[in-house]
Amino acid sequence: MNEKQTSVTERIIVNTRRLLAMVGDLLDEAQMKAGKLSIKKQVFKTSSLLENMHATMDQITTDKGLYLSDEFDPNMPETITGDSQRLLQILVNLVNNSVKFTSKGGIHVRISRSGNDTSHWKLEVTDTGSGIPEKEIPYIFETFRQVESTTTRQHGGSGLGLSIVKQLVELLNGEIAVKSDLNKGSTFTVTLPFIVEKDI
Repeated sequence: MNEKQTSVTERIIVNTRRLLAMVGDLLDEAQMKAGKLSIKKQVFKTSSLLENMHATMDQITTDKGLYLSDEFDPNMPETITGDSQRLLQILVNLVNNSVKFTSKGGIHVRISRSGNDTSHWKLEVTDTGSGIPEKEIPYIFETFRQVESTTTRQHGGSGLGLSIVKQLVELLNGEIAVKSDLNKGSTFTVTLPFIVEKDI
């Protein structure tokens, strides 16, 4: 193919992936609203969340000139019990959201125990992005809600990503919180209960 054909093909592929992602979000949203989204419990390697996150997001962040770093608390158990697919979906959605609103710097992901609480653990996604206006923070997890900004209009999206994240977190009996400073970045913290393999 010549250069023009290659460029058109690449745009088609990008937009097709974007449409598939939107369809997936809509299906998940519909299933959760109907109470039909099942949560699987299985033992999996905790660090695999970071490995699979990198496999999905490394190229996307690199293409935008951003870094994607991670940190794994050595006090975390090697294995935990939960729905690894849904946990990865939460993590990827949060990282993808950060990429969308970050033009320089990057994203740091941390998996750790929740302080002195031995029954919970945390997923933290911190970016150096544009931040979220304080007045918008209470509404960012609403379905089809998007922060009004030039960046949002440029990158589009279904407005379902963060809504799905919150609903998945709640299905997993967890909580999500966000701290943000305009022009400095945001940190999304997901706190979840976990069952160490020996406790099953």
